[in-house]
Amino acid sequence: MRAGIVIVSIAFVAGIGARSDPIARGPSEHAQAATGAPANGSIEQTAQGSRPGLLPLASFDGLGVGMTPGPGTNNPPAPRNPSDNTLAVGRDHIVQIVNSQLAVFSKQGKTLYGPVSTNTIFAGFGGVCEARPNGDAVVRYDQIADRWLTGMPIFRRTVFGSDRSKPGDPARPGEAARAGVGRPGPPPPLPPAPQRGQAPPPPADGTYAICYALSAGPDPLGQYYRYVFERPLFPDYPRPAIWTDGYYVPTSTGDEVIQKHACVVERAKMLKGEPAREQCIVIDGVNFLNNADIEGTSLPPAGAPNIMVAAGGTQLKGVLADDGIFVWSFHVDWDHPAKTKVDGPAKVAVAPYHYLCEGQLSNCVPQPGTDRRLDSQGDKIMQRVVYRNIGGRESIVAVHSVDTAAGGGGVRWYELGVDARRAVTLRQQGTYAPDGFYRWMASPAVDRQGNIAIGYSFGGTPNYPGQRVAGRLAGDPPGLLTFKESVLVDGEASQTVMRWEDYTQAAVDPSDDCTIWYVGDYVKKDAASYSTRIGAFRFPGCAAPGPTGQKETVTMTRASGAFDVKVTPQTDAESVLSRMTLDKQYHGDLDGTGTGQMLASGTEVKETGIYVALEKVTGTLHGKRGSFLLQHTGLMLRGTPNLTITIVPDSGGGDLVGISGRMDIKIEAGGKHFYELDYTLPQR
Repeated sequence: MRAGIVIVSIAFVAGIGARSDPIARGPSEHAQAATGAPANGSIEQTAQGSRPGLLPLASFDGLGVGMTPGPGTNNPPAPRNPSDNTLAVGRDHIVQIVNSQLAVFSKQGKTLYGPVSTNTIFAGFGGVCEARPNGDAVVRYDQIADRWLTGMPIFRRTVFGSDRSKPGDPARPGEAARAGVGRPGPPPPLPPAPQRGQAPPPPADGTYAICYALSAGPDPLGQYYRYVFERPLFPDYPRPAIWTDGYYVPTSTGDEVIQKHACVVERAKMLKGEPAREQCIVIDGVNFLNNADIEGTSLPPAGAPNIMVAAGGTQLKGVLADDGIFVWSFHVDWDHPAKTKVDGPAKVAVAPYHYLCEGQLSNCVPQPGTDRRLDSQGDKIMQRVVYRNIGGRESIVAVHSVDTAAGGGGVRWYELGVDARRAVTLRQQGTYAPDGFYRWMASPAVDRQGNIAIGYSFGGTPNYPGQRVAGRLAGDPPGLLTFKESVLVDGEASQTVMRWEDYTQAAVDPSDDCTIWYVGDYVKKDAASYSTRIGAFRFPGCAAPGPTGQKETVTMTRASGAFDVKVTPQTDAESVLSRMTLDKQYHGDLDGTGTGQMLASGTEVKETGIYVALEKVTGTLHGKRGSFLLQHTGLMLRGTPNLTITIVPDSGGGDLVGISGRMDIKIEAGGKHFYELDYTLPQR
């Protein structure tokens, strides 16, 4: 029987208003849950993987409601919606940007700088970059050079003069921009807001610009080389990507135009603070472009062109489905710019897909307690496209949001291969849709062993929108996320506006090339705006540096055995909330007792209910005597169970101090109960 259904069933059978008997289902009905394998030839993964979920190594609030301000803050106004959440990770720091705010954190969650307005990084530079905080700024960490790159578009039309000699003046297209050297500092004050009815009309002429700040070293609070380039086209949704011969930054001309601007800026010059150029090519008829972004320090072959990827279909033409992913080859020539070219598109055939909720700016994801639905940005590959070279095996991983057979939203993901001729082919694909809820706005990361983690927003009534992570090991069966999803943060309230995030962000930590960081939005109870949660995860078996620099292997230990359970009702079985006591006797690798209390409730809908419980386990685990707490959260939605049992952090006692992990519950025919506890203990 599917792992986790037992405890939910106990809650129902124990008298919380059960409307069915899930235990009556035979093991064969849940065989798929053991492997998560898609059924009937579909690529939809309709059950969670069988491996224990990845344990969070860190989890703390970033920019937004609940953030603790740090040094240097200029107390900017509340960040705007959508958040346009972006994050980069260096060897010792984390830099986060949401729309018009920026902050620097330690990896323990301490705010080292901020929040500040995004134009703070251009303080003293002059011109449009310094003038005001602009939205859609994006940060990346160049692991090859140990540098921080921030790109900030200028959305206001500006008439730039013919004399471009003043500090902060943008370089004309094709011309080199001079670097302005400086540190983050106090930005100039914003001009006073005009009175109602007195706002000047937006300028009808002029052009746009894009600003870059590249750190002179690995310190995000040190010196930066700042550049600005004029852009004739509206530079929406910049998506910076690290490549050996340039920083590639595609932008979208607008929501009502089927046109993209594929640009690249001169990385080699920028790294030295020398005058640098930007080259751009207009590409018509394309949905949305993302350039391959190098993960790690293993490089593509010398001279290899960058690869751009896009989903098919065209929302503006009503084409909301496709069976291909499209790729372009972008070759830049800095010695002979006239030879810079883009070849493509070439179609990579994939399983058919349909945009989640028919694309962007749609009322898509339902929320509890409100008719307000959230946007899905379902028409595009929105987040960074990850490139990895592992021992000469080149891969590209991309994700987007799609409709699912269960009626919710799923994460469609691809691993593409790049051969010696630079041709791109499909290696594997999957749609992660383990139930009828919504998983959308995903972001992938690939560690140095080729393990893939995908973070995404999770929601759909009765769940408030929050953030979760799932993943797979490099050698796992193709098309499957084999690790159960981990909860980074559960939402506590519904958002009152449609636009949700626009994007999340995952990134690999360069200090070990194993730890994967992820950030996304959620809403706190009674909060007027969103919060963001930053978390870190690592796959078992990926090496991490020890305290003295040596390598240690992070592995899980599995304890298994049988257990007996007695559930005793403590309240009227007809009440809305039922309270019960749990008394367990564990046998096998864990020899001990478990005592706890459960709150549970059914609903008017058949086979739907929820329970929470806290249990204290005392005994001997693989010969170590001690105790720890287990937190249970179980939901059954129309017969589909979802159960998470987690060891409460810092709850271990005796020989089990520092224990962390998760437990799975299984039942066999005849009602006998079994457990599997995957855990880690610090080495002593």
